[in-house]
Amino acid sequence: MTTSSDTRNTAEGGRQKPRFRLEAPSPLEIYRQQPAQRFLVLNAGGYWPVLTLLPSGRLVAVLRTDDFHLGQRGRLAAVVSDDGGESWSYPFHIDPRGPDDRNPAVGLASDGALLCAFYRADCYENGVYQRGPERRAFDVVLSRSTDGAETWSSWEHTPLQGCP
Repeated sequence: MTTSSDTRNTAEGGRQKPRFRLEAPSPLEIYRQQPAQRFLVLNAGGYWPVLTLLPSGRLVAVLRTDDFHLGQRGRLAAVVSDDGGESWSYPFHIDPRGPDDRNPAVGLASDGALLCAFYRADCYENGVYQRGPERRAFDVVLSRSTDGAETWSSWEHTPLQGCP
C-alpha cells in the first residue's frame, strides 16, 4: 500500500491545498463481453426492488410503482415470475391506497407466508412533500401474502418506526 501527499500549482500560479492519495494494489480482472438477455419487469417505476426466491421456484420482486422517487401516488407492488425471470406478471399491489409507500423489506415466514414490511411517508400537504421541522418518524407497517404474492393482507402497524 502506498500513500502520498502532494501540493500542486494551479494554472494561475497559486497553490492548492495538499491532496491525499491512497493506493492499494489489487489485481484487475478483465472479462470478455458476452451476450446477455434482458427482460422487462415493470415499465414505470421499479424503485427499491427486493427479489425473493420462493421454495416453489417462483421469483417475487417487490418494488415501488406509480410515481417518481418522491411522490404521493407511490405504492408498492409485487410482480412474479414462474420461468426464471423471462416473463413477469402484471403488478399485484400490496397497498392499493398509498400514500407514498417505500423501502420494502421482504422475507419468508416459517409458515410459508411472504411478509413485506415497508414505511408510509405520509407527509404531503396539498400534494407537496413537507417534512416540517418536527420530522416525526414514519410508521412501519406489515402486509402478508399466503398465495405466492398474488394477494396481500391489509397492512398492520408494527412497533417499529422508519427514519425521522
